[in-house]
Amino acid sequence: MKTSTIALIAGASIFAAASAFASPDKDKGHMDADKMVESHFAEVDADGDGSVTEAEYLDYKMAKAKEKFAKLAGDDGVLTLEEAKAAHAAKMEKHKAKMKEHKGKMKDHGDHEMKGHDKE
Repeated sequence: MKTSTIALIAGASIFAAASAFASPDKDKGHMDADKMVESHFAEVDADGDGSVTEAEYLDYKMAKAKEKFAKLAGDDGVLTLEEAKAAHAAKMEKHKAKMKEHKGKMKDHGDHEMKGHDKE
């Protein structure tokens, strides 16, 4: 498969993922799916012409990759295995904290019980 085809498929997945994780609940301050996709699309559409070219997509991904590498590698511009492991561990801790917070919010709102399965 050509690299350009893979890049385009990956690009499409960005917009699909944005839709999948967006909440339709506008009243609670969450961005709706359309707004999320539009926002991300505008970020990738460098020239603002309403379409994303392969070059724009690849430029966007390369810039993001460079930002991430710089964050991971630190001041010396080299990423060590230890730095990669530390970054992964920090990311997992952040994810666990976010999930714990989310679970607490669900419990506070009573969303943890399914209809018809409430304890009597």
